[in-house]
Amino acid sequence: ALVERDLPAFGAAVTAIQMLIGSHFAPAQGGVFTSKRVEMVAHCLNEAGAVGIGQSSWGPTGFAFAPSQDAALKFVDAVRKTTVEGGLEVKIVKGRNSGAKISSTRLDLVGS
Repeated sequence: ALVERDLPAFGAAVTAIQMLIGSHFAPAQGGVFTSKRVEMVAHCLNEAGAVGIGQSSWGPTGFAFAPSQDAALKFVDAVRKTTVEGGLEVKIVKGRNSGAKISSTRLDLVGS
């Protein structure tokens, strides 16, 4: 979906996978999200129109995708307007958009 620049389809797939995984671990982490605050923010982002909502591994980092910087700012504003207890940091970040770089170093030990 990303190759076709279809963010809604990509986001729907990411959210579906996240909900499936979160549901599997819900008994251990107390819900689909490991943090009630992250869950509340995820719900707020969904209501604001963000896509691809989920959490990193066991959390507590949540994430969502926005189609533009303006949309991301709108989503952050929506989150900040909700009643969220302290201790949450909301950031707008972007992908590196370059492939992985692999390098190796070889050391020759003298006398071995």
